[in-house]
Amino acid sequence: MLLFSLIFFSLTFSIFLLGRRFVLTPSATVDAASTPIDAGPFLGDFTSPLASVLPTSSAKRIQFAKDLVASGDHRKNAVDDFLAKRNAGVLAAIVISAVIFALGLADGRELVVAIILGVVCLFAYSLPRIMLSGRATRRTRAIEKSIPDVMDMIAMSIRGGLPLATAIGQVANRMQDIYPDLAKELGIVFRQTQSGAPDHAYNGFANRIDIPEVVAWCAMMRQSQKLGGGLAPALGDYASRIRVDRQSKAERVGNTASLKLLFPVVLCLAPPIAILLIGPAVIELRDFINREKGATIAAFEEVEQVQP
Repeated sequence: MLLFSLIFFSLTFSIFLLGRRFVLTPSATVDAASTPIDAGPFLGDFTSPLASVLPTSSAKRIQFAKDLVASGDHRKNAVDDFLAKRNAGVLAAIVISAVIFALGLADGRELVVAIILGVVCLFAYSLPRIMLSGRATRRTRAIEKSIPDVMDMIAMSIRGGLPLATAIGQVANRMQDIYPDLAKELGIVFRQTQSGAPDHAYNGFANRIDIPEVVAWCAMMRQSQKLGGGLAPALGDYASRIRVDRQSKAERVGNTASLKLLFPVVLCLAPPIAILLIGPAVIELRDFINREKGATIAAFEEVEQVQP
């Protein structure tokens, strides 16, 4: 009864917060000329109320924004859309839990059902965050792997006589099928550079993809934009150095792989090897004990028959 009361109170309070937020939130005017086509939230007008149902700190919102940008979602309302989807899943789990207890489907096993539903609610709350972090990490690694080849392409384009911004745009168009993630980021850099803000474009690229290779790459492009000089040789040398560093890292990982595999191999192979080596001796010892025990029992029985 207490558990049902808590669930009912949680459901009622969530609906109250949702309705209050939806009623008190003013309708925002959207400028269609400055809003991209894919900027519409998934849940429409319910996005902002649902995103505010569960409290989220400013630090977490900033981290969500970084992960969403790193995963390729550059919309202005990406954080609210993500929080709305997560909160909608949590509310759905709470509603399902309340319905199960209200209909009496958990009679006789309330504790087990409550634990299962609690785990479901926990997964509904934490799983989207884990999936977002994994998607951001995979995309960042894909961009990191494609940086040397794209640098070489930009260096060759600059040697061919193209300006830096035009070379970035050409490489972004030609690399869409091979390296789509980095091509998308370079397309953003190209459009921002064409609008007359090259420093903002390079700084934004470094902030979106916060890895050392991209930060150094953007620093070289900013320095070339301000001071001039040959950018193509610098890009080629840096791409070669990245490849050398990755080869050295791969060699170090390969050298330490044998040591890392030692403990799993010992733990996995020691029990079967022990069984194969000691098992026959243990079986023989058991048979010997059984034979001697049987002989001793038989001797005592003969003695008892002779001297009752």
